[in-house]
Amino acid sequence: MNTYIEYMYDSLNDMFTTMKKLILIISFLSNLALYGQQKTTNDNFTAKIQELEGDINHDGYPDKIVLSMDTVNTATPIKTEVFLSKPNGKLRLALSSTTMIEPRFPLPNFAIENGQLHILADITDGHANYKFRCRNGNLELIYLEKGTWDGKNTTTETQFNLLTGIKTEQVKALGSEENLQERKTKIKINPLPLLQELNQFDAPSFRLNKTPQPTQKNQ
Repeated sequence: MNTYIEYMYDSLNDMFTTMKKLILIISFLSNLALYGQQKTTNDNFTAKIQELEGDINHDGYPDKIVLSMDTVNTATPIKTEVFLSKPNGKLRLALSSTTMIEPRFPLPNFAIENGQLHILADITDGHANYKFRCRNGNLELIYLEKGTWDGKNTTTETQFNLLTGIKTEQVKALGSEENLQERKTKIKINPLPLLQELNQFDAPSFRLNKTPQPTQKNQ
């Protein structure tokens, strides 16, 4: 009788041990599949649209900006990646966004000039040129220039220096360089908007995820 009980006990113990092993194996395979799915999703941005290099953090080493498109998702999202150099010259990923650029053409054009990031983008009824500086690992908006058309007879040219807070708006007759109206205001924005806070480059409202509260006064 004791031998039978011992046999049953050993059998149950072996069965529980086998079940534990199966659970561990299933858990491992599930995690492996999830990792593979995430890796595949990240790897879908295989169509490189634009890649440029230049020293924007002013450390003597080239930094890199890459725009790539998801070739699997039917919405064709576009990923913006900014790689900044470390003291040893190696690159680190400083920014990655799939919502900054709307997947429609023409796409914004990125350029690095005089150690600053310039972005030229089409906006509602016009175009805009953004300038960013790199400060403490962040790309801060320091200048915005835009031109818009009212759909009728006038255009408005805006220059906004976010470092001085001076914003100038010039209203002109369509096709003319003569000012019909000029407005100057001072809008001090602190802290400066960051590149990752801009959403789809709609300059009329800045489309910031975090909108700073400006103090405005007429000059």
